[in-house]
Amino acid sequence: MSEEKTPINPEDEFVDDPQRRNFMSALIAGASAAYAAGIGYVIYRYLSTGIENPDANLPAQIKIEKAETLVNNSSMPFKFGSKPGILIKDDKGDLHAFTSTCTHLGCTVSYQGDQKRIFCACHGGVYDPQTGKNVSGPPPAPLTAFKIIKEQDGIFVSKA
Repeated sequence: MSEEKTPINPEDEFVDDPQRRNFMSALIAGASAAYAAGIGYVIYRYLSTGIENPDANLPAQIKIEKAETLVNNSSMPFKFGSKPGILIKDDKGDLHAFTSTCTHLGCTVSYQGDQKRIFCACHGGVYDPQTGKNVSGPPPAPLTAFKIIKEQDGIFVSKA
């Protein structure tokens, strides 16, 4: 007896399984929702962070140690909270205090007593040592000045 082969009908091979289709649809929808939630969270965190005030945690005033030992036409660095500063004693003995961060790109400035100027070595910025005003170079704004308070127990610097 010979076996008869039945012809293969392509319609017979395809089985429409609604469970499989529903599972794949749910899987794709869940992955898409998770992806959208992740992107949405990143956008929310970016938009919800307010502008931080860098001066919020600065102290009201600080005492500059050994400021009395400063000779005329010289300077000394100090820290005002987290900000670096520079205390300058000019030729006449007057004290001036400024932030020592260049307003151009944030480099640290230094006082050059021989040339009587505050200088930023990064790009050649020059500031006036008495006012902190930007004199030449790329700095767009003057240095921030501090208020100097002379008391019996020392020299203090506060926000102007």
